[in-house]
Amino acid sequence: MQFIERTTEGLRIKSRDADQVVKKGLKQFLNALLQKEYSTLDGRIKALKKEFGLKNNVPIYIHESLCFYMSTNMRDTQSTCINYHEVLSIRQGSHQNTEIIFKDLSIKHLDVSYQKLLKRHIQTARFLSNL
Repeated sequence: MQFIERTTEGLRIKSRDADQVVKKGLKQFLNALLQKEYSTLDGRIKALKKEFGLKNNVPIYIHESLCFYMSTNMRDTQSTCINYHEVLSIRQGSHQNTEIIFKDLSIKHLDVSYQKLLKRHIQTARFLSNL
């Protein structure tokens, strides 16, 4: 899974070989993924904050190959969940947007500042190195 984004039809889930839309909310979908790991989204975030001393922008760790960080606040309708493990690089685009290049060389354009997204990516890398 490369990223999850909200659309008018539901959630668009993009992976290397599939692009599907599911009619669920973001929290509902993430809770379904975490339930397979015997956890909930709120429980996982609370535990990670306490264990690692994180205040905000907590990565959503599902398992060893799936760890998301949010492009913006989770409540923001334009927010995208990005899987850290699928990102090849991040580069500054034009007009205050950012391009994420995934390992399959596909590109996702986000209307988020480069510095903000890069900071979240680096924070997720630090978090994963502490596991």
